[in-house]
Amino acid sequence: MFSTFEKYKRIKNQNSCSKLVEEALRLNSEKADQNPQK
Repeated sequence: MFSTFEKYKRIKNQNSCSKLVEEALRLNSEKADQNPQK
């Protein structure tokens, strides 16, 4: 039971981290769209 709960917490942490990364990437791409300097 305890190990299952630890796995669940770890999976939840990974999911929230990936969501934060996706959000950051999305914001970065939006900024790049607004001022294209390449």
